[in-house]
Amino acid sequence: MPTDQLELLEELSGGELYSSAIFGTYTFDGEFFEEDVLPVLDQLDIANIVVLTDTKSYAEAESVTEAGQSYYLEHVRCPKIHHPKFSLLLGHDHGRMFLGSGNLTEDGWQRSGELMTMIDYPDERADTRPIFSSLRGFIQDSQTRMHSSRAATAIEEAFSDAPWLPDDTSTTPGNGTELLHNHSEPLLPQLLDRIDDTEIEEITVCSPFFSGTDQSVFDRLCAVDPEQITLNIQPDNVEGFDSAVFDSSVFDQVETNINKYSLTGEDSDRYLHAKLLLFKSSSDVWAFFGSPNFTTPALLEDGDTGNIEMGILRHEQDPEYFSYLLDDTAIESESVTPDSVTFRPPGGSETSTVSGDFSLLDAYLEDDGTLILEYDQTNPEHATIHLTRSASGNTINIDVSNPTEKRIEVSKEQIEQFCNQSVEVSVTLEYQDRVEHSSKRWVSLPSLEQTPRPSEIKTVETSDGRDGLIEVLDRLPTLGYVCDFLENIDIADMSVDTVGGTVTIGEGTVGGSGKEEWDPKSRDELVKSKLQTLLNRFHSTQGEILLTPSDPDLFSTFVNQYVAVSKLILWFDTLDQYDLHYVQHIRSIMKEIHELIEVINRYEDPEAARRLENDHSLLEHTAIIICYVDELQTQAGYDSGADENVYRAFQKTNRRVLNEFSELRESTELSDTRLEDCLEEYEAIDAISLTTKQIKTYCRSLLDDE
Repeated sequence: MPTDQLELLEELSGGELYSSAIFGTYTFDGEFFEEDVLPVLDQLDIANIVVLTDTKSYAEAESVTEAGQSYYLEHVRCPKIHHPKFSLLLGHDHGRMFLGSGNLTEDGWQRSGELMTMIDYPDERADTRPIFSSLRGFIQDSQTRMHSSRAATAIEEAFSDAPWLPDDTSTTPGNGTELLHNHSEPLLPQLLDRIDDTEIEEITVCSPFFSGTDQSVFDRLCAVDPEQITLNIQPDNVEGFDSAVFDSSVFDQVETNINKYSLTGEDSDRYLHAKLLLFKSSSDVWAFFGSPNFTTPALLEDGDTGNIEMGILRHEQDPEYFSYLLDDTAIESESVTPDSVTFRPPGGSETSTVSGDFSLLDAYLEDDGTLILEYDQTNPEHATIHLTRSASGNTINIDVSNPTEKRIEVSKEQIEQFCNQSVEVSVTLEYQDRVEHSSKRWVSLPSLEQTPRPSEIKTVETSDGRDGLIEVLDRLPTLGYVCDFLENIDIADMSVDTVGGTVTIGEGTVGGSGKEEWDPKSRDELVKSKLQTLLNRFHSTQGEILLTPSDPDLFSTFVNQYVAVSKLILWFDTLDQYDLHYVQHIRSIMKEIHELIEVINRYEDPEAARRLENDHSLLEHTAIIICYVDELQTQAGYDSGADENVYRAFQKTNRRVLNEFSELRESTELSDTRLEDCLEEYEAIDAISLTTKQIKTYCRSLLDDE
């Protein structure tokens, strides 16, 4: 516990490019998090942020204004308290975690004496992936104790953004370091299993909390048969320390020392919140530190009966290795007798039960401002929804007549206006014979779902716009936001200014902050400009690949650009299916696809290029794209009337390109499996839904009509 403690905010800001952050804590300081931590995360371009806290702490959170807009706040249910303390940053190539005793509060991060460790991936000294994998498993176990679907989705997105992160939590620990938790098995038995039959000479304990007259943890430690047990406490602050415990016969063969300890120098008055267990033999030492206090719910119960806890176990083959944690340059220590310590019952709650007759399982706002409430109660006659801004205390109440069982949906303009910052929501249900009040949850307008993640931007950039771009555009709430995002994309090199992708909710409107200033003319000019740049890149690449159609890198770039520009054209034209602005470009694209396949068919050594075409499923993508265009044109009435000649010209071009593919593959019979795999890439174009049967039928009919 050295005085040069980890400066969490400074270390947090000193990392690599991350896309997601997940925090675990017992107590939560909303003001500190939003004013001090969020700005650092914003500097790192981290847009996907989840805070997991204790149920009671969640209910008692104050000064929360950005939950649901800048981050998700969710509580984890358990019989007693959700107590782990961690920060996990994840990116495509990097990870960083902080684990220890510090809660997500100003005290925990800047004032109290805490014991924390920082672990990075990659690390030149050791493979740290097993530890990250264990933390992933711990968080996934926590998800089973949550109800919020949106927070759970954000967590899964965080994991998918880190392809290096193993999903297998059974991986072997690296470098003598292991993450342990008690979701399914108590912690102390796990620790003792790791020590196995090693003869322990000394056990050292640092903890600000004990279990009073419950001596179960002491019984288990004494059963290890150490020569000595040393307890380090702050007598003026320790809770649950009962001197009567030491009269037990289990201590008859164990030397017991009680030390009053504190940090040295100017830090001597600081509250020591650190938790530490040291097991020392003649040749080895094990250090376990993290969230667990020296209590029965923390160390001898699992997540189904006690607290939820987590910590790091380190093993070193040098019994003095961890001496620096308690050396006299960092810690002042003075021996005291047990009966000199005044007993103070634990001041914290031993349960996560909150006030309320029933739990509000989930609450959230849809994109259109509809408020959704979910609960277990049945057959209420009347409901009153209460919305309160914690910062101002302003409240509105909304009456709901004849509410449905287990779920209420209500859409009112005043809800959308009131929830442009975080609000507490609860509901009162009235029955003939009683009135019941729910616990509360936090809600706000869902701008988080609509804000592009840095990892998504990277995917867009590295795939020439093929992967992720349509998914981002589809999630933005208005065409104004779509244009604002597109304006910040340099299509020429697919770099994105992520600031332009941030969605801010203006007062009372989803499309606030001037994002609707794009009039139809300027909007059309922007879209045309971006499409033309993509088309120019595609035309240029097509010219190059005609010269070397067997170049694998060039072929991959060609296919990426082909699919990217086609998908973007289709997506924009599905926004107004009766006024097709851009599909005419796809006909010229198909002519270039035809030209490429024609060159391959007459190439002096076509086999390498044929394999590339097959590997990239170029025929399947072509079949899907022309079928989408046909659906759009048919819905817009192009197959008859004034635009029929345009429709027939498309049909002729499509027939020619399919014929050329027929010569290349010696058949145009499309594989269901290949088509299904390719169709997944077009799911964001949800205004039209195609099946493999429709695509095969359309292509067959084109060739039969020849």
